[in-house]
Amino acid sequence: MSWGLLPRLWRPQLSRPLLRLAPLKPTAGLTRTTPLRIPSLGRFSRTLLLGGAVAASLASLETSVRCAPATSQDTGLALALANDGGKVTSKPTQPPKDVKATRGVGIGRIAVAMVCWSVFASLWFVSITMPAALVWSLATAKWKLMSALLAAYCFPHVITVPALPRSATHAFWGGLQGWFPEGMEVLYVGTTPEPEPEPPSKGEKRKRLFCIHPHGIYTLGALALPDHVPEVRLCIAPYLYHFAPVFRVVAELLGVKLGSTGPRDLKRLMEKENSPMAIVPGGFEEATVTCRFTERVFLKTRAGFIKYALRHGYDLVPCFTVGDSDMFSNPQGAWKFRWWLNGLSIPAVLPWGFPVLPLLPKRVHVKLAIGPPLHMPHIENPTREEVEKHRKRYVAALQATYAEAIRGTPSAGRPLEIW
Repeated sequence: MSWGLLPRLWRPQLSRPLLRLAPLKPTAGLTRTTPLRIPSLGRFSRTLLLGGAVAASLASLETSVRCAPATSQDTGLALALANDGGKVTSKPTQPPKDVKATRGVGIGRIAVAMVCWSVFASLWFVSITMPAALVWSLATAKWKLMSALLAAYCFPHVITVPALPRSATHAFWGGLQGWFPEGMEVLYVGTTPEPEPEPPSKGEKRKRLFCIHPHGIYTLGALALPDHVPEVRLCIAPYLYHFAPVFRVVAELLGVKLGSTGPRDLKRLMEKENSPMAIVPGGFEEATVTCRFTERVFLKTRAGFIKYALRHGYDLVPCFTVGDSDMFSNPQGAWKFRWWLNGLSIPAVLPWGFPVLPLLPKRVHVKLAIGPPLHMPHIENPTREEVEKHRKRYVAALQATYAEAIRGTPSAGRPLEIW
């Protein structure tokens, strides 16, 4: 038998299971070839492929895990080499740490972080797509599915979900931080605030409104702040607050107090003097302009939060998350169409993060910098000129916070673009 006939003797059969092979009848000539047809993958095959992808990603991450840090004996040995011309006169008293054990701990930490981020990314995707699922079920007359979705929408508005223990929420956030090589650093910068525009009355407690930039894809700064300031109320987009029940239930389980940035909701919260509160002023527009290796904020046409702060006497606290823009690649362009989608409360982003699992962020250096409070006067009915004046003050304070935050990071030297 000729060796040239061997590739044509077997071909995969299109029926399951995938590995069942059917023999072919040999033909007389070798001029005609059989086209290659790829069989459809069954559930078992898809599971194998997913497991292989996860295993490959963990194996690729092993090279990026840091080894054990240098000890004092290692430092002394290096100094002895420098002083004695390369001759070592003494040996370290303690053996170095086991590098393999350190790598094992690093791989375990990354595996736990991957599970936490997979859960978070799945919840984010479900929250974003639930309105589309509701419209599809109504259009295709899937009444049972539509009833289930409507019940899910009503659930967080009717029933208050008890929060998990603080240790559980801290462990989950620690798992998310473990994905990044150095965790996530939270620091306060610029401890000297501006002079107060008006002296506070006796016994008055200043109300604070944390303003988090940039929005990015997942707004990591908004996730980190409640872990360090547990009493803060995170005000999110009305779309997420009213039409993303999964997001609200998970936030309540994690002990995060939520609110809405809708005009009526925000006014009601400020009239009740809720403090501290946190918002993301850039909104979905700031997420849309996210670009790797570029630092951008969307503030040129954002003045509503300045007006509310003036009306109700809230100090603004600028916050900037260094590394948030480097977590995902996001295509640029088609701005008019994407602004139109943003007007419909749809985040017009196409994120691509970790190569194997694109909804997971890239492993970058992350740091949340919290600037000093920008004291705002209490003006019952501010004019446009007053709002614009204090908007410029806020932009200057944010730029000062950004300049201190990027020192010693990969973002050093990048200008802050104001869109």
